[in-house]
Amino acid sequence: FGVYVPFWFQNSSNALKPVFDFLSLPLVIIYRSLPFLLGILFSVLFVVKPQYFYGAFLSFVIMFLIGLPLWFFFPAVSPFDAYIENVLNIPPPQYLQATLSEYQPNAHLKSFLKSVRSLNQESEQKFFAITAMPSMHIAWALLILFFGALLWRPLAFFLVPYFLLNMVATVYLLQHYTIDIPAGIIVGVISIWMAIMIVKNKTLQTFLS
Repeated sequence: FGVYVPFWFQNSSNALKPVFDFLSLPLVIIYRSLPFLLGILFSVLFVVKPQYFYGAFLSFVIMFLIGLPLWFFFPAVSPFDAYIENVLNIPPPQYLQATLSEYQPNAHLKSFLKSVRSLNQESEQKFFAITAMPSMHIAWALLILFFGALLWRPLAFFLVPYFLLNMVATVYLLQHYTIDIPAGIIVGVISIWMAIMIVKNKTLQTFLS
């Protein structure tokens, strides 16, 4: 990309920084709202469309089954932990030092990062979060988009922008690297496809009935 994307958003030399400053609070809200919306979606599907609920739940489980070996074999701490907190005590690469020196997060972003820091301190640093790649946040957002639109198509007008802003938010808030986003989309697509294939299996449907 020519820039280190997670820190580019709030780089003092970035001409678009005022735009991202304006979007900062909505991005924080969107990022934090995902578990809440996921819970609402599952609840509505369970009551209104049980078959859709089964597909969504299967997708959710498959996402973890795909993600776990990737997290194990390709562990990566978040940009926040790696470069702001430097939990591994490794000096940042030479090419990144100038970028970090120009990183100036606004008040909303500082508040969010402070809350993340508090969680790390409460854990007494007994472990590091190493679930950066693939991004389950993106996979879950794709699940919400797909099954939400399947439940009621007009919801797509809200869920598509929500999904796209989640893609920005996960990197903007220093919780993921850019590569984690397409990885999360791939995991989401594969998981949803596999769940649909299982739901369509007549033998399984007969067993469940």
